[in-house]
Amino acid sequence: MILSIQFPFADSRNFLHNTGRLTKPGWPFPTPDTEFVRYFGVIRKQNLDGLKGWGIEGKICTADRAFHFTQNLSYTNKTGQKTSLRCNQKKLYFDGNAVGTVEIGITLKSREKNKKYTI
Repeated sequence: MILSIQFPFADSRNFLHNTGRLTKPGWPFPTPDTEFVRYFGVIRKQNLDGLKGWGIEGKICTADRAFHFTQNLSYTNKTGQKTSLRCNQKKLYFDGNAVGTVEIGITLKSREKNKKYTI
């Protein structure tokens, strides 16, 4: 089981002059394992290239530094059963022009054999 939370955003600085926007990383085709996004993380190549013609899915920024959870993640259902959760992915996608999204994935912390999880 995985829960994916996405935060879409728009950046209009590309359409204005003298915004102070950095030229690196070179979106929409940044150099993996070399370029990075400040306060987020390094840019990596994904195993899957994603949709053809939509280049932002092929290269992502691992947003490990962007979000931090200060407490352990857990969920308690109606019957009081507590399930431990963990954040298993944090990614930044950007098209290089104006549209991007930050994605956070949350999954079960451990999967015990033959245990049923009810939410």
